[in-house]
Amino acid sequence: MSYGLIYTLPFNSIDGKDYTIKIEKEGYQGTSSELTGQPSPFTVTLSDEEFVYTPTRFSTATLHIFGGDYLQDLFSTDYRMCRVTLYEGDRMIWRGFIKPEIYTQDYRNVKFNLDLECYSAMSVLEYVDYKQKGESR
Repeated sequence: MSYGLIYTLPFNSIDGKDYTIKIEKEGYQGTSSELTGQPSPFTVTLSDEEFVYTPTRFSTATLHIFGGDYLQDLFSTDYRMCRVTLYEGDRMIWRGFIKPEIYTQDYRNVKFNLDLECYSAMSVLEYVDYKQKGESR
């Protein structure tokens, strides 16, 4: 899979750290645009599974954007079409994919809030078709 950068969203945290969200689309070749975030542009929620033998902590995130573009090119039925990566400075701290066909937006105003839900990269593996080594299917 080859991803091309389609959108960036830079922001600062309340404690002054610089963050950048990069949204990449599979097969995209073109220039990228900068988005404007809401007051809290990116929130990550960890799964609440507290069972001691659960080896992996999955997470979801919500990308909170403000503007007048519906960003229809980010909506798909493929769980790995649009990749979202959160950077603190140059260090990647979260990676996932936009959840297909799940979004909220306000059609009443020219400028509106748009919320896009995201899965962590590990969570998306549930939706990937695979075959066991040596199987013919």
